[in-house]
Amino acid sequence: MPINLAVGEEITGISLTLDEDSVAAFTVSGRVAGVDLSPRGDHRLFMRLLERRLEAGPRFGSHMYRLARDGAFTIEEVPLGDYVFSYTHHPRGGVAQRFSLGVVRVEGTMLGLTLHPHDPSGFRGRLESGGSELPNHITIAFTRTDRSDGGTRAEASFPDFTFSEVDLLPGTYSLSLRGKDLYIRVVRIGDETVEPRGLAVQSGEIRDIALIVSSEFAAVRGRVKPPRERRADEQTTSHYRVGLESAGGIVSVQTDQSGAFVFEKLIPGSYRICAWSDRTHADVGCAQLWESAGDAARSFPVEPGSEIEIELTAVE
Repeated sequence: MPINLAVGEEITGISLTLDEDSVAAFTVSGRVAGVDLSPRGDHRLFMRLLERRLEAGPRFGSHMYRLARDGAFTIEEVPLGDYVFSYTHHPRGGVAQRFSLGVVRVEGTMLGLTLHPHDPSGFRGRLESGGSELPNHITIAFTRTDRSDGGTRAEASFPDFTFSEVDLLPGTYSLSLRGKDLYIRVVRIGDETVEPRGLAVQSGEIRDIALIVSSEFAAVRGRVKPPRERRADEQTTSHYRVGLESAGGIVSVQTDQSGAFVFEKLIPGSYRICAWSDRTHADVGCAQLWESAGDAARSFPVEPGSEIEIELTAVE
């Protein structure tokens, strides 16, 4: 049950019912094959849930097991779910090696499981300035668009700003920069430029890309008027909730007593905006609420560096 919390917000009255099937736990045993286990150092098996589930508990958010010399492993009390497995060798005084072992669905006890290394999949390339000054260090986030994975990060640093993330599961990803001072304007793949969302990678594929970054953000500001049926009481304007929706998700702010609001440091793109009376940040994340707003939910483009003024009428 996902819950969105706004600053200063308190949610009460939540009732949870335990799903008896979700607490079942099983034993998974087998061996890792196709890797050289003879070099000295630590040979480790990592497993983590593909989709984070609260009932799995912190133990199975991500966990490590040391492999036996023959690659054998036994993992007990594994809850139901899809798990990502990987193998890592940490040599003494050397560079660590890591291999993806794929995804395994655990629906019952599994004995004699054999895991083999998969060909690396992911992206590599460099960051290029779109006229903005780059800091000495930048972190790039890779997030699966189906939200089934917690995502991963790659680092790019001065002077060449190259990066490599080749331990990704096959799928479609959105790329973004950690921090609030820069964003990815476009992605260049060969002679083609595309959006930093919806980049697909297949099993065993490593895509060479260039990320064109910018600091030219935009802003949307304005004022919310009371619903038409409350216009006579306009002097007692209350705080309204304004939602702003883009391909990257939904953000919201609360207006001040005069109904004014502002969204700053927006990434250029297509947006939809609407204002409501007596709604919370969690309410605004509901698609049905936006659909019921009808024409009150207005769509508009946001250009780099633009300052957009807009007046809204609140929806009850």
